[in-house]
Amino acid sequence: MSDVIDGMKKNLNVWWKEKGPKVEDMLKHTAKKTEELTHKAKLKYEIFQAERDLEKKFSEIGEYVHNKIRNEDIANFENDSDISGHIEAVKDIEEKIQNLRAEYLKVGKAEDLSHEESTEDDNDKEEDKAEPEVEENN
Repeated sequence: MSDVIDGMKKNLNVWWKEKGPKVEDMLKHTAKKTEELTHKAKLKYEIFQAERDLEKKFSEIGEYVHNKIRNEDIANFENDSDISGHIEAVKDIEEKIQNLRAEYLKVGKAEDLSHEESTEDDNDKEEDKAEPEVEENN
């Protein structure tokens, strides 16, 4: 029975020596992709929240303007400091959304390029190892 177990251990050691580095590379790549996807999900949520803040700010502006026109019969808001504050807040939120979207698009781009290059190199190495094709004459 111990011969069987010793044989299994030997076979596992041989397998791990051959396949271990590739398995480790795959695990590292999986961990990197998981981090990337987590970061992207976080950014998507932040974009969603910022868009909600923008909608809320537009709603506040509309309500403010409506109340001023209805209750105070004011139609010119050019020098209104409250409106100016709302406009600045809208600009800030729009800039935040734009920056978050730009960051979202950048996540994973550099890693994807380096992975594609290493995959191409691996494919070239495997092709070199392959046996040459033999043409058959019929």
